[in-house]
Amino acid sequence: MTLILLLVAVIGFSTFLDLFIRWVEKDTNGLGRLGIFASFPSTFIKSPIVGLGPGVHGRNGLIEFHNTYLEVLAATGLFGGIVFLVFSIRIFKKTIVADWKLFIIAVSMYAYGLAGFAMRRLVFWGVIAFVVAIAEQRVEYNQPDV
Repeated sequence: MTLILLLVAVIGFSTFLDLFIRWVEKDTNGLGRLGIFASFPSTFIKSPIVGLGPGVHGRNGLIEFHNTYLEVLAATGLFGGIVFLVFSIRIFKKTIVADWKLFIIAVSMYAYGLAGFAMRRLVFWGVIAFVVAIAEQRVEYNQPDV
């Protein structure tokens, strides 16, 4: 099954990429965001270990990257990126153990970060905190008494 999926992915990659580009072109900001994303390597290389600190880094410091993960890496470097990754994995593990619906909510929040800097919005953290609190309660409730 994995081999078949891999073959489909390799053979259909150009078709998928073409469909993706056409979908992005329909958004008035779509191609502009791809241009902003393309400016990431030149920013990241300036300080890859600890990052450049908070601020605007995309397109020569004129605009944010409109991507949570690129913003985290630009601002905090690999060090902060690893911390964010570990933090996120812990959230995903907790929600998977607690309830698959909580996991879907967390993944949805993180997916939003692909096209926006979700972390600067308090609502993002509020929803994540709420989901983690519910997950924590469900895990504790389902633990057998010793």
